[in-house]
Amino acid sequence: MAPRTLTQSQYHLCRILWRDGPIDELQLLTRCQEELGWRRTAARRLLRELESQGMVRHRDGMVAAAVAEEETECSPAVICRALPAVCPLAFGETGVK
Repeated sequence: MAPRTLTQSQYHLCRILWRDGPIDELQLLTRCQEELGWRRTAARRLLRELESQGMVRHRDGMVAAAVAEEETECSPAVICRALPAVCPLAFGETGVK
């Protein structure tokens, strides 16, 4: 089976889930804010997108990865639709508006 390709923003959120999951949704949103500099609303939107794709499970306020890290790959060629402002920062650029 071919690995699922994730955008960079999706991959970063999944890395937190693979490392710390299953995790409470509020704690996940706080970690995304602290570690990645994302707003909670943006992280929540991305979480819903991953849930609709079957990448994460969300039940009773707990979030867990539904797919193992080995089954995915991060593609820098995929455009970050959910968090466009994060993409330039992922490459170390500064002063991006």
